[in-house]
Amino acid sequence: MVRKPAAGLLLVAVASLSGCTSAWINDPSPSTADLVNDLKLEGFTCKAGFTTIVCRQTEAYVEKAAKICSSEKGCVPQPCHDVRIVYEITQARDGIPGITQTTERTETRKIPKGDIYSDARIAELKEYCAIK
Repeated sequence: MVRKPAAGLLLVAVASLSGCTSAWINDPSPSTADLVNDLKLEGFTCKAGFTTIVCRQTEAYVEKAAKICSSEKGCVPQPCHDVRIVYEITQARDGIPGITQTTERTETRKIPKGDIYSDARIAELKEYCAIK
């Protein structure tokens, strides 16, 4: 159990850190603001952290896996994966944005919905993806 003075000190520390975001996040340069707005128009969701802005692709691309076939079990579907592009944006002192791109790859849990998937693509995913 946390003693009352220690709990109060912890509360003060958390409250003081909550206002410690980098100044540029509250007032980004025009180049950085344009980059974030462009990513939002391209279907990304952006969230500001303490020192970076992270933009994550909203609609994942579903990467299908080939079925594994054997004479004993026939052809067994394998797990598919949701693939999303993630951008981490920083800003230099001169206002020029820096960007790091990574890819998130997670197992597909459900058949996706949305306008980007045709009926044929959804039928293909139902056939090939081993969704639990």
